[in-house]
Amino acid sequence: FDEIVFVKRHFLRWGGGPAQKQYFGYRAHGGGGLFVLHRPFTNQATVRDLLKDAVCENGRLGGQRLAGGDFVSPELSYDARTVFFAYTENACGPFDPKYRVGQFIDVPRTLENTYHLFRVGVDGSNLRQLTDGPYDDVDPCPLPDGRLAFISERRGGYGRSSFDRVYTLHSINADGTDIVRLSHHETNEWQ
Repeated sequence: FDEIVFVKRHFLRWGGGPAQKQYFGYRAHGGGGLFVLHRPFTNQATVRDLLKDAVCENGRLGGQRLAGGDFVSPELSYDARTVFFAYTENACGPFDPKYRVGQFIDVPRTLENTYHLFRVGVDGSNLRQLTDGPYDDVDPCPLPDGRLAFISERRGGYGRSSFDRVYTLHSINADGTDIVRLSHHETNEWQ
């Protein structure tokens, strides 16, 4: 292969903590992006902003570019023609001390400060929003039957040893329809 898909991210807001905190959109720090590194193993490597000219074709963000937010978990389709990823607008505002790490409080989730699943062609075409709502949806993974597996807070509930929401496994059609919860487990499931 001669190209690598990657995301650019900034450090998380509000300190460290368990691994799942990287998937809380309210902790994201905007200014990231989705890129392709062409000829990565040569002296002529170049970087292309995959979403530079892409406009979302549907959903709440229809007609808009994905700019200023944060990106996580890019994944290629089996035929390497589509990139699935998660994006948050990161509209949570400045640091609020009442939401410091480890404090027993539920940070309000909004449409703007949670991650949602998207898909885009490797040429930057056909950018489509697949999920929405006040839930963090991340780690899309193509399945052999054409659906995507992903992890989400949609089940509700909290971890046994933390006050953070729990991520469990879900699936969805690649066009964003028919979300199905695959697990009811009470602890986090990853990748």
